[in-house]
Amino acid sequence: MTSTIGIPIKLLNEAQNHVITLEITSGQVYRGKLIEGTHVPSASLTDLLQYVALMLIQPQPKTT
Repeated sequence: MTSTIGIPIKLLNEAQNHVITLEITSGQVYRGKLIEGTHVPSASLTDLLQYVALMLIQPQPKTT
């Protein structure tokens, strides 16, 4: 029997009970332990951290 499940779904299944980093389409990044992932796609995470992109702005040299 040939499997019809795709590689990303297989990886999601293998990653269960491991800490993963997840970036959603809006660009937000989350890191946590994957409890459950489905083919929909959706995921349930625990011990979740949200990462916020910070931009470092270099001061411009003064010109006289």
